Amino acid sequence: MNAGDKWKLVQKAVGVTADGIPGGRTASAIMDSLGITRTDIIDTEKTDGRHINGRGLDLVKSFESLFLSAYKDFAGIWTIGYGHTGLTHKDGTVYDGREITEAQALDLLAHDMEYFEARVVELVDVDVNDDMFSALVSFAFNCGEGNLSSSTLLKRVNSRDFADAPDQFLRWNKSRNEDTGELEVLNGLTRRRASESRLFEGLDNPYIASVEELGNLGYNIV
Repeated sequence: MNAGDKWKLVQKAVGVTADGIPGGRTASAIMDSLGITRTDIIDTEKTDGRHINGRGLDLVKSFESLFLSAYKDFAGIWTIGYGHTGLTHKDGTVYDGREITEAQALDLLAHDMEYFEARVVELVDVDVNDDMFSALVSFAFNCGEGNLSSSTLLKRVNSRDFADAPDQFLRWNKSRNEDTGELEVLNGLTRRRASESRLFEGLDNPYIASVEELGNLGYNIV
């Protein structure tokens, strides 16, 4: 029995359409059956009403791109939709052969943003504006909450060193090659970190669309 068939059995048990595609509705039905809420898992109250803004969400969607079929990213992690790796990271809900619709991809993205919004609210101890908050949510979504929590970036933010914080994004432009096990600088990650840095600073048009533009702006490329 493959993963999709297993999810169909779960979906039948909780009374949702048994399509073998776990998403927000399946998660909600499972939580209802267990008598728990999204707040119990994600602690949505800790978002304090804060959400990634339109500029930040556009940045996330642009860099992740939309994939309706599961694929392995550079690090070998099964991914689908807009960078979705599972209802919790690498929990097996994204697997070889899984396919979704665009509407389901947006539902999964909303789930992911809600989770990382709450994590950023937990980790940031000082007042930040919407662009700063959104840049940090994008960073946490891509790099992971653990990396944000231990980063010099967060230390600079929490010490209100907003002048140096933008440069700290740029340190996180490497990914581990699945084949070699080595960390490699990726131009795509440099573009993303530079775009997040520019968003954090509140610059107009923070999104850097190409490696050529990245180089023209003075960033190092490989």
